[in-house]
Amino acid sequence: MAERATGSRAATSGAAVERRETTARVATADGTELAVRWATPATTTAITTATEPSLALLYLHGLGSSQDGDKATWFRARAVAHGFAFCSFDARGHGDSGGAVRDLTLSRAVADAGAVLDWLTARWDGRVAFFASSMGAAVALWLAERRQRRFAAGVAIAPALDMEQSLRDACGTEGLRRWRESGRLAIENEMGEIELGWPLMEDLPRYRPGELAPRYRTPTLIFQGLRDDRVPWPTATDFAAGCAAAGDDPPAVEVHLFAGGDHRLLAYRETMWHLAAGFLERAAATRGAAPQLPP
Repeated sequence: MAERATGSRAATSGAAVERRETTARVATADGTELAVRWATPATTTAITTATEPSLALLYLHGLGSSQDGDKATWFRARAVAHGFAFCSFDARGHGDSGGAVRDLTLSRAVADAGAVLDWLTARWDGRVAFFASSMGAAVALWLAERRQRRFAAGVAIAPALDMEQSLRDACGTEGLRRWRESGRLAIENEMGEIELGWPLMEDLPRYRPGELAPRYRTPTLIFQGLRDDRVPWPTATDFAAGCAAAGDDPPAVEVHLFAGGDHRLLAYRETMWHLAAGFLERAAATRGAAPQLPP
């Protein structure tokens, strides 16, 4: 596995912050290679330093986006300027990674994210939190439930936890029939057109938020817009209520709603970072907060 280190400057609020970056290719279980970027403040001399920075963020982008997308780029710069490390990757079929989007299922996405998490934790002795958006946020939540020992906390932006129902609603009965028969569904968003395979839909019944919530224990902050036309806001609040019903005090999940927020929430990124940074700092400072369960 080849890794390449470079130096760069991240501009934040008019200031330029030095950072050190490493790029790598991480192989998944089926041999697909994922493009990974690892960024730390330049004052950090090695990525195995556990005291500075205190936390590494694992970023997962949304469907059709990439680790070079607007949110990933902006939050990478903010995180490094704040003193956090930042690991991101292109999902299969996205950006510089191998594979095809039509071969993507939630099961494969969770396994792929787990491979990057293993790569990160093999090189990082400090605490890890996820920072994720849309489908990437749904993947991160399921991964955090399965690998609770690895995560101190998480931040999820408009997590697409109920993709099965969203796709059913978008396609309708006739659209679902055509998708099943052809095996392919073309969808378009502001990132362009992508093609989904029918195996995604076959796989989604295994990942229902009502089954995740009672088992979920990772402290997580969710940001959700009330004007989101892709992930209905009750998806986030219902999930949080299901987590609260588990009886933990405080509940694992907090939700912050933006009355004017759409799906991407780009207009609220400053507010989101301000809230997330404080939340993550508290998680990093709370030793022993991560449950001691098998990885």
